[in-house]
Amino acid sequence: MSNKDPDVIKENQHRQLFLKIGTTVYHTKSMTKITISLPEKNLDAVDELVKAGVFPNRSRALSFAAEMLVKDKKKQAYLEELDKLSKEEEIEQVDEWKEVESEWPTY
Repeated sequence: MSNKDPDVIKENQHRQLFLKIGTTVYHTKSMTKITISLPEKNLDAVDELVKAGVFPNRSRALSFAAEMLVKDKKKQAYLEELDKLSKEEEIEQVDEWKEVESEWPTY
């Protein structure tokens, strides 16, 4: 496959995106060791990300996944609350949320 192959280009773009996300999220944080069980296919997928250089190790990959899950759940709960507001209240809340949610990676 050549460098101009659309599949290769897309794969490289995804790799660059994961690298940006994986390298910008983590700072020095205290970590707690835990033991988990995963389906083998999920662990294989994590290992592929590590092998591709997206994350330095399994721990960072799974920490990132947990962080994204928590953020996603919080955002979903927030959006459900927005559904209960009037249009004016919703706009006001979204503006406040944008100011607080500044950790989104730039693409």
